[in-house]
Amino acid sequence: FIVPTLLHWALHDEKNVQMATHFLHIRIFGLPFLYLYQMRNALLVGTNQSKYLIIGTATEALCNVFFDYTLIYGKLGFPALGFSGAAYASVISEIIGLVVIFLVIRWKGISKQLNLFKHWDYDATNTKLILTQSAPLIGQFALSIIAWEFFYILIEHHGQQDLAVSNAMRNIFGVFGCFTWAFASATNAMVSNIIGQGMQDRVIELIHKIIRINFGFAVVVCLLLNIFPHLFLSVYGQGESFINAAIPILRIVSTALVLMSISIVWLNAVVGTGNTQINLYAELVAIILYCTYVYVILEKLKLPLIYGWASEWLYWITLFVPSYWYMKSGKWKNKKI
Repeated sequence: FIVPTLLHWALHDEKNVQMATHFLHIRIFGLPFLYLYQMRNALLVGTNQSKYLIIGTATEALCNVFFDYTLIYGKLGFPALGFSGAAYASVISEIIGLVVIFLVIRWKGISKQLNLFKHWDYDATNTKLILTQSAPLIGQFALSIIAWEFFYILIEHHGQQDLAVSNAMRNIFGVFGCFTWAFASATNAMVSNIIGQGMQDRVIELIHKIIRINFGFAVVVCLLLNIFPHLFLSVYGQGESFINAAIPILRIVSTALVLMSISIVWLNAVVGTGNTQINLYAELVAIILYCTYVYVILEKLKLPLIYGWASEWLYWITLFVPSYWYMKSGKWKNKKI
């Protein structure tokens, strides 16, 4: 009910408003399944069963690609739904991914081992603990999403080509950033695990090992994107003017991936200690600086898009500083949950 009003206020193109509103009205039905799916994934990571994540993730990704192709373009007898087809594809793939991950948990005996479905009584104590620990993370992710949407609203004011280039950058960030997010999730689980084993003195050593691997992957991706920019951008089929406009921004995004590979590991190490309030404070500071920067650069000064995307550098550096300081300070060692 609120989003259409906000979109009418923020976007200039009525066609984009109608398209985005219809997309969200469909996409919202996938959220309950997405929540359950992510909870199952968190269970696998938290119990050191992350090797099974690939089954659910691969299933969801393949289903998403298949239904995107069939529902957007009307292939294989499916209706051509255009942009709305992407929303339906996301919902369907999330439902299938959820079913598959539940089957994996049952098939591997994890549900029986942990007695997952034996007790249905309401547990007020654990519910309060879960809400206390997760509330700052919910706030952190909400701030991040709001800032990201704010950034794209400002880009929409700059015209269709800048919006098309930025959508391509978002896709590239998402595809190649999945490696970095995977290591970030591993950091969260492994830091919690070794703290639980009483090996606090080895936490920093673990973080350094994960960063070296993650940084290595990010550097390889950065080099590939910078050496073969035409190859990656030609996939979008937007023509030479699009590619020429996108290449400088691709270089910004690729180096931001390298910064992200370091920052995100330290940030998720903080999550692993249980002091999620630090994450919220770090995100709040980063988002304030980020939004201020993009507003001044894109809306007030009307500078080219490349300067707007440089905000990714600012964002990841700002997140890194408090996370690194907190973990190096050792204050997390006395944290009681």
